[in-house]
Amino acid sequence: MLEGIKLGGALNHDRPAYRCVTCGEVFDLSELVHCPHCHHHYPAGSGRCHNCHRPISKTPSMRPSGLTVKQEIAVLDFRHHFPHLVS
Repeated sequence: MLEGIKLGGALNHDRPAYRCVTCGEVFDLSELVHCPHCHHHYPAGSGRCHNCHRPISKTPSMRPSGLTVKQEIAVLDFRHHFPHLVS
């Protein structure tokens, strides 16, 4: 797995990709919240982080990236192999 891509659910690469507005990580799930304390991501609405057990927002921190998961992986793969071409 490439750094920055987290897959949940059915691991369907044709699913829409969602980017965390807080940290920039990409997921195939839209209803996730970024924990500001430990930086893990958990389902929106739970109110508590499942990792550090501190209170978290109930509002998802994901926004559509406009790409599919497959396309996001291709972009990260390109950036990894050709960093000199990416500003």
